[in-house]
Amino acid sequence: MLQNHNNEVLFYYNGEKLLDKELLVQAKNVFQFVREVDIVRNMPSNTRIMRLCEELGVGLIKLVDKAVLSEEILSEFDEYSEVDLLKILQRNPNMIKTPIIATSSGCKFVKGPHDLELDCNVV
Repeated sequence: MLQNHNNEVLFYYNGEKLLDKELLVQAKNVFQFVREVDIVRNMPSNTRIMRLCEELGVGLIKLVDKAVLSEEILSEFDEYSEVDLLKILQRNPNMIKTPIIATSSGCKFVKGPHDLELDCNVV
């Protein structure tokens, strides 16, 4: 699990996306302590990105936001190595699917307010 305090959540979001900012506000209403990470301003390290993928139970390619890329371009990403994908994501943080919430009990993508309370409770 990602190491954070029992009553703290990490909220990875894109500060340039309105929905992400709205969900951040809602997360602050649900959880006592929210440590926010704006990936555009403060991109996580490659190690942290790989740990997020591990906690999410997805491969690195699933971290790419399909809404940003066409299916044709996305299918080309299958041919890239993890190192190449990490370089691409580091240079283009807007390509990362956000928001992501991480608690002491797990990590998941947040699609809406209902995701802030399901299976992601602070212990």
